Order: sequence, then C-alpha cells, then structure tokens
Amino acid sequence: MKKQRFIDSFAALGMTSVASLGMTAFLLLAVSCGKGGMDVPEGDPVSFDSSLTETATKALLPNNTTFAVFAWYQPGVIGGAAGAWSTGGWTPNFMYNQGVTFTTPSIYTYAPVKYWPNNEENTLSFWAYCPHNAAGLTLRESAGGSAYANTATTGIPYLDYTTVTGNALIDLMSSDFDASVKDLSKPNLDTPVHLVFRHLLSRIVFHFVKVDDESDDYEVRLTEVSIRGVYQNAGHPGDPSGSWTGHSNNGNITVYADATPLTTDDNPEVDNAGSTDLAVMPIPQILTGTTAKIYISYVVIPSVGDPVPEEAEILITDLHPGWIAPAGWDQNYQYTYNVSITPGDRPIVFSASIVPWEDAAPWVYHYVD
Repeated sequence: MKKQRFIDSFAALGMTSVASLGMTAFLLLAVSCGKGGMDVPEGDPVSFDSSLTETATKALLPNNTTFAVFAWYQPGVIGGAAGAWSTGGWTPNFMYNQGVTFTTPSIYTYAPVKYWPNNEENTLSFWAYCPHNAAGLTLRESAGGSAYANTATTGIPYLDYTTVTGNALIDLMSSDFDASVKDLSKPNLDTPVHLVFRHLLSRIVFHFVKVDDESDDYEVRLTEVSIRGVYQNAGHPGDPSGSWTGHSNNGNITVYADATPLTTDDNPEVDNAGSTDLAVMPIPQILTGTTAKIYISYVVIPSVGDPVPEEAEILITDLHPGWIAPAGWDQNYQYTYNVSITPGDRPIVFSASIVPWEDAAPWVYHYVD
C-alpha cells in the first residue's frame, strides 16, 4: 500500500557571509594599424586567456564552454575627448552576441576576429553572458520590452529567463559591467580586458542516503524528486549587481525521475562518498509565504517480500526556520538538502545548509549545459 508522509519540520541551518565569485575570463584585444575610427584590421587578432582569483578547481570555465561577448565602439574626437559609455548612446556594433569557445586554459576560438581601434580616443566597452544562446534565455531591450537588436538597442541586454526541467542544469552567468571594462582604448600589446563572470541563479543540491539498519537487507530506489510550486520565469538587468524581478509562471521542476538505488552513508552531512547527489539551478526567488515544496517518491525493496512504494513532501520554508520574510533562494548561493531514508515507519529526515556558490565543493562548480 502506498503511504503518504507529510513532514512538519526537520532542519539544521548554517549560514555564511556573502562572498564574490572567483571565476574570471580575459579578453585580449590587440593593435591594428589603420587610421581613423573603425580601422581596417592589420594588427594582431583578438585572442582570449583565463586567470585565477581562487584555486584552480574553482576559477576556470569548463572546457568547451562558449560564452557570448558584446562590445560597443565609442568614437571620440581625434586629439580631443575620448569616446565614453552612455546607456542610451551606443549599440553593440563592434561585437554582438559573439560566441567565444574555451577549449583549454589557453585556447579561445571565434570568428570573425576583431581589432582595436587605432586611435586612443576611439574606445570600446565590453560585457558578456554564459553560456552562449542558453536555452530558455531571451535577450530584451528592457523588462517586457522588444527583443534586443544589435542595430537599434542601446545598453546591455535585459535577460528574460525561464527555468524548466529541460534546462535546469544550465549555469547562467554574466560579467561585471563596471569601470574596468568600459571606455577602453588600445592597450599595450598582450594587455587583456578583464571579464569577471558571476552566477545569476541559485544552485540546489539534493544529497540522498540510505540509512542502514542492523541487517541492511533492503534497497531504496528513487522514482521522482521534484520542486513544486516555484516561479520559473523572471527578468534580470544583465549586470550581476542587479536582481531578478517580475517573477511568473509558477510550476514544477523535475530534478530526477528514474530508479537508481541509493547507497549507504552514515554521516550524510559530511561524507559525500557514499551518497546519491542531484542538482538543479532555479531562478532566485522569495519563498517565505509560499507553498513551494520538495516532493520525493521512492520504493523500498526488502530482501524478502514485496516492494513498498513511498512518497513524502516538505515545505521548503520548513527547512529554513531561521528565514525571516522576505527570504528565499539568493543569487550566487548553493542550498544543499540532505535527505536520509530508512525503511519501516521511521520518517524521512531532512536538513539544510547554505553557502556562497564559490565556497561549494569543486565538483559542483560551473556546470554549463
């Protein structure tokens, strides 16, 4: 007989302070030899490199990642004032949604190649997002506005994003848009433009374990793990310093639907070696005051007797008793939900932990679909 279990609250919560993401990519733009503004390319091509601000396991884009670069050409007065960034002044006529593929720590490829303006008064500004042409992403000129167009739209793109089951493992990122990447003139040879990428989503990790009894004569197989009643669409201004707004499309995200047996781990909050781990990357959102919940179904298979189907669900807010409204999943944070399953009438036990994404274990870092 199928049993329904509703868990009141099992929670242990640890919080840390906000920290910035340590992952960078460098855009190197070289010298051209023509005259005037948009010069005929005769110098070295634009090339790419990467840099580490933290450990090597955390600071590199994964191999074969493709990110998208936007660059704005800002003409100045030769011998006078240099061109300067203006939100309403320039369209991305230098690089528009240009895919750049990273294959090793030193090889980035794209076409067509670009060159620095020859005169220092003519400047460039840069911004990027990752991954290039991500599923569920629409670039707009503003919230609720028309699609972003390279010949008509000024400013950086507004990101209209929908997270569904099919793209819920995409690590959507964008680069800082500040003085370090604005109004840049031709540098000395081999001087890079520094693009700092940051995670825009939340990362939810499920850590499942089977808790042994004395005989350990049973098997537990997951059949479904889903997050129910959460917003799947919202908008972001593009610069990582901004926030998600305009949440809509309340629905469910399936994290897992299979029949993989769980392994045993006597200390699920510390030792990940004997566990089953699943992950999803939803849009950051307020959860206090909502009915958003985690749903789990599984089958207990004893060594003797018939399999027993089970299911359980818990309000996400019950996992975070320390939350004070408004609170929920934050941008660039990882939330780990530990789930311990035993047979018989003992309930599923849940616990939760929160860390800045860059402080999470390296194996969860920078997954890009």
